[in-house]
Amino acid sequence: MVGTRNYFIPRNLIGRQVMNTIVDKVGCSIGDFKFNRETNTIKFTVTCEMNDFPKIEKILERYDMLGD
Repeated sequence: MVGTRNYFIPRNLIGRQVMNTIVDKVGCSIGDFKFNRETNTIKFTVTCEMNDFPKIEKILERYDMLGD
């Protein structure tokens, strides 16, 4: 089953590296980028198989970018 989730990352080089790592390591589609200048974040939408979301969240945890 396929699902879609939104994630927020910092709008900097590390955030972009995290997004590239997600694309490289997980078979998913990333789109719908929205930049928020006030909070200096990028909101992006990920579409992938439901069992791939834990992989994405593990990558985000590794970089301390998974919100509580």
